[in-house]
Amino acid sequence: MNKKINNIIFNTVISLIAIIAIVPFIWSLYASFNTSMVMDKAFFSPLNFTTKNYSYILSEFPYARWFMNSIIVSVFVCLGNLLINTMAGYALARLQFKGSKFILWMTISLMMIPSQVLLAPTYVVLTKLNWISTYQGLIVPFLFNLFNIFLVYQFLLDIPSDLEEAGEIDGLNPIGIFRHIVIPLSIPILITQSILSFTNNWNSYLWPSLIGNVEKFYTLPVGLNSFYGVYYQNGNSVQAGVMLLTLPIIIFYIILQRFLKTNDITSGIKA
Repeated sequence: MNKKINNIIFNTVISLIAIIAIVPFIWSLYASFNTSMVMDKAFFSPLNFTTKNYSYILSEFPYARWFMNSIIVSVFVCLGNLLINTMAGYALARLQFKGSKFILWMTISLMMIPSQVLLAPTYVVLTKLNWISTYQGLIVPFLFNLFNIFLVYQFLLDIPSDLEEAGEIDGLNPIGIFRHIVIPLSIPILITQSILSFTNNWNSYLWPSLIGNVEKFYTLPVGLNSFYGVYYQNGNSVQAGVMLLTLPIIIFYIILQRFLKTNDITSGIKA
């Protein structure tokens, strides 16, 4: 009986949290297909269905250019994160070398530094490299992520080293072990890392607005904010832009979420 009551309470709380989280999205979707409304009374105004808000954004603004910029930056940063973070996490978890513990604790310590503290020095470095308003400026500084390195490190600690030792006995070198044993067993964390990296960079506003500060290099969040400031009275079009910004993330998650399942990493290993 107690277990049943606990399940009811848990499911009720989770449902309430889900409702609170999804209401703003439903409101934005509703507003994006409405002709006009008072923005703070969206659910109390009738729906005058129209797609003009979307056609307005797609025709009046270089939305395709901003979209491609976001795709280029998010995809390359995501791929860089997958490569660098995974290799760094594997090195910290498995390879024994002088200074490895120091590097691990430095990684954990640097995670505590707010990213805003790095704004000025990063901008100065990119300015000296002439990387302001360039793709390399939007991509290179973010090719690794300390949190994801630590995430991979923690995940790999749960993979039995016996599997790698078996691969070594079979004649695999360290690269072969990493490629044929570690990577297949790390699919869940790689998918998780992909979702986190792609989502964070797709939705990022602060860094792209600072580094890509000309319209040619605007990403979607920066471009959306720019016409929101000028055309703030047309709130429905702004919500249409929000929906166009959100749609790729939803599709990306739907594609990858089916791979988010736990691998039986201990199969074949006796306790």
